[in-house]
Amino acid sequence: MEVFCGLLATLPPNYRVNEIVVDGFNEDVFRFINLEEDTHLAYFREEDGGLVVGDCRRISLVDFPA
Repeated sequence: MEVFCGLLATLPPNYRVNEIVVDGFNEDVFRFINLEEDTHLAYFREEDGGLVVGDCRRISLVDFPA
């Protein structure tokens, strides 16, 4: 969904995120890192330090902490 690409493009690096859903699969994440707008790749850090990379056009949910 292109709408999530636009949303992620407005977030600063290291922004707190709980979870994303990509193609129906939940991914627990900790921080939004960066969006490469030309490739549509969104980078997220996991709490244990791992890296999650996904196509922002395939993200259907972004869960932010309250």
